[in-house]
Amino acid sequence: MIQAYEIKVSLTVQGMLAPAWMALSNEHRLMLGDFVAIMHGSSIIPSDRERLIAQALYYGYDGDFLTAAQLLAPQVENIVRLHLRNAGQQTSTMDRGVEQEIGLSALMGREAVSEIFGEDIAFEIRALFCGPIGPNLRNDFAHGFVSDASVGSVHALYCWWFVLRLAFVPFWNRIHDTRTADSHEPAERDRQSAREDETESEPGP
Repeated sequence: MIQAYEIKVSLTVQGMLAPAWMALSNEHRLMLGDFVAIMHGSSIIPSDRERLIAQALYYGYDGDFLTAAQLLAPQVENIVRLHLRNAGQQTSTMDRGVEQEIGLSALMGREAVSEIFGEDIAFEIRALFCGPIGPNLRNDFAHGFVSDASVGSVHALYCWWFVLRLAFVPFWNRIHDTRTADSHEPAERDRQSAREDETESEPGP
């Protein structure tokens, strides 16, 4: 299945996405602010990551897909973690007083992921970012396994397009459905601030 997916990615990039990107970038001059506006209007994007993700997508629009993918891969993990946490799922463990985040691969093994993102998106995240057999972009970027040969990678371009599509669909739906206008995913509160608030709210001795 993963081999078939990789073939699909390669054919999709060479036959559709690369030509579409060339036409878009040659015929239209989008600015960083345009991507910021899309991220701001997308319910799936955390409200404290709008500009960062917009900047990454803008790099891809300018043709620097490798830089875009390196920025976007950890943000996909953050999106998964935040949506799971907001759905009531535990995304970290506590061991001897030290909190550790559960990795993307383990999080993607949960049934709740398919319920939140849908079967197709969940499969693509697993195959593209955290499957040891597939592109495994999260691991490659995190551990420095990317070399000069990756500059023209079809996986980098596909990663850029995948996140752009992931963000744009809710943005488009919001424009055409006023009921979703206030459904933006809230930013995750800073954990240290949350702990301080909890401490302040505890009754004194």
